[in-house]
Amino acid sequence: MKIKEYEPQPIDCPKCNDKLGYRVTTVQQIHSDVVYNPDGEYKTIIDSEYRKNIRTLKRIVCTECLTKLNFEVES
Repeated sequence: MKIKEYEPQPIDCPKCNDKLGYRVTTVQQIHSDVVYNPDGEYKTIIDSEYRKNIRTLKRIVCTECLTKLNFEVES
């Protein structure tokens, strides 16, 4: 079974016996700036707003218990 992104969860989680949400893992490229103090000590990381999706993993899991759900999500 396939659904499109942002569609409601079509089946109950086999472990929770309810529709508690689903998690889709996406691999993204993120541009970040690493900021250092004048003495070279690490201060912080600032992520840019730019994110590029590289791929979506096929494993869809329950948000609550991380049990694999038997459907796929198309982007």
